[in-house]
Amino acid sequence: LKDWTIAEVSAMEPYVVQSVKKLTNENLLLAPGGYLILTETPLELQRHYPYYDRFCFLDVDDLPDFNSTEGGILLASAGGDTLDFLVYSDDWHYPLLSITKGVSLERMRVTGPTQSADNWHSAAATIGYASPGLLNSQALADQTGVGELLLEPEVFSPDNDGKDDVLQIHLQFPDAGRRATVAIFDPHGNEVARPLEYSLAGTDHVLTWNGVGANGRLVAEGVYIVWTESFDLDGHVSRLKKAVVVLRKG
Repeated sequence: LKDWTIAEVSAMEPYVVQSVKKLTNENLLLAPGGYLILTETPLELQRHYPYYDRFCFLDVDDLPDFNSTEGGILLASAGGDTLDFLVYSDDWHYPLLSITKGVSLERMRVTGPTQSADNWHSAAATIGYASPGLLNSQALADQTGVGELLLEPEVFSPDNDGKDDVLQIHLQFPDAGRRATVAIFDPHGNEVARPLEYSLAGTDHVLTWNGVGANGRLVAEGVYIVWTESFDLDGHVSRLKKAVVVLRKG
């Protein structure tokens, strides 16, 4: 990445370069599939966003002052060749978000067209609206269907013995922009917990349940149903459910 540059460009044609910054003077290598965060304030980012990889931060002084409403970004090689170019707009954010300040606009498919608004989406609320140095919360692979619900382990014992104490609930959706709810029901059909409620979820999200009900107490032993409901901007609703067994030892 030595002598690569990032530039602020006007949002309208003819595109005019307004400011340019060299990324580094060092022979810095970025591994295939790796991530790098360019920032003037790494500690501030880490305080603001709960999910990040601190080893992916590159402290760069005097980065271009990119406009949050609209603007252009140009990434160029040391030889001056354009590596990628984007003209963005805050209109690309999820339309049901009332506030977009502090919300990352994420690219969904690496192989998708840079300049397509359909390839960008607001970061998920479930990860704090940004994930510096990690896979984008709205990243998409080539997949179809209404989504998938995975539970691990399928039998868990919330007794704090260090083995299978927590249930992992893994949600996978085929598209971005879904609002999701996760609820847990006892053998009699009564809702006992709601780990996620009407939140903007990523395409691949993991949450946990520790076996504690809404009343603050451990639930009784038995078979429970993990139920999810999600919907997209077009009103398409997806509902999934799976059973999990809660064991109470001793």
